[in-house]
Amino acid sequence: MEMDPGTFDAAAMKELMNVGVNRVSLGVQAFQDELLKSCGRAHGVSEIYEAIEIVNSCGVENWSVDLISSLPHQTPSMWKESLRIAIRSRPTHVSVYDLQVEQETKFGVLYTPGEFPLPSENQSAEFYRTASRMLGEAGYDHYEISSYCKSGYRCKHNSTYWKNKSFYAFGLGSASYLHGVRFSRPRKLKDYVGYVQNLENESTEDGVVDFDVDAKDLATDVVMLSLRTAEGLDLRAFGEAFGDSLRGSICEVYRPYVESGHVICLDEKRRKVEYDEFIVSSMSNERVGFLRLSDPDGFLLSNELISLAFAAISP
Repeated sequence: MEMDPGTFDAAAMKELMNVGVNRVSLGVQAFQDELLKSCGRAHGVSEIYEAIEIVNSCGVENWSVDLISSLPHQTPSMWKESLRIAIRSRPTHVSVYDLQVEQETKFGVLYTPGEFPLPSENQSAEFYRTASRMLGEAGYDHYEISSYCKSGYRCKHNSTYWKNKSFYAFGLGSASYLHGVRFSRPRKLKDYVGYVQNLENESTEDGVVDFDVDAKDLATDVVMLSLRTAEGLDLRAFGEAFGDSLRGSICEVYRPYVESGHVICLDEKRRKVEYDEFIVSSMSNERVGFLRLSDPDGFLLSNELISLAFAAISP
């Protein structure tokens, strides 16, 4: 369950555990009051420490901390401090997100990326590298582009999405994916109540928007989601699902990035395949088992690298 500091006490935590909640994700964001205020968070640092104490005292073994980098006025020393405190708090999982400023939102009106007080792209990249280094040195496995965990504590919930498996979702505007079909529930409460009533009455007028996922859409999803993870894209499975020709196109488009080190090629036993051997093996379907983005530099270019695969899938 996702929980914000300052919104629960020990009694509420124990009640949630009694009904089956076994994992907590704390929306900490930062360990500096001035940063929390600048991004409009309702809680302060004292509420963060209180929430961590509640989680530990109630015996929640599996818990995560969410941090955000590139916040307004955030400095490298502040970011390192947040990482150090998070590590010292000993969560089993840490999620690190880079602030995304959306246009036409209140935050987007106040702040412009790259302009004071927001960090530049180069500074944001250094924040990412710092998190990768510090969390790695503290024993956290960087198993997904934004996710780090202690051994045995990967987020099973999110792994369902990253592996493109079917899932149900419930609530206003929630989206599900089942048997190759995506469908979402109504976004407005009145419509959602009617949707639930129709389900209870076994009506076919359920108000759900759905659409089939075609082969190209599925291929792009597989590439995008796989390359977000440390496991990477399983080329053999991809070729079996979408054809060896498309598999070859993916290898070809990433050739210069294997050479530069932004993309790493692995064999079936997940041993690194050097560039010269990749050139030969990728054409003959031998040895090349997986492609993954390097950590941290490949992950930092993930949007650009994944877009190249999209272009190969839908030229």
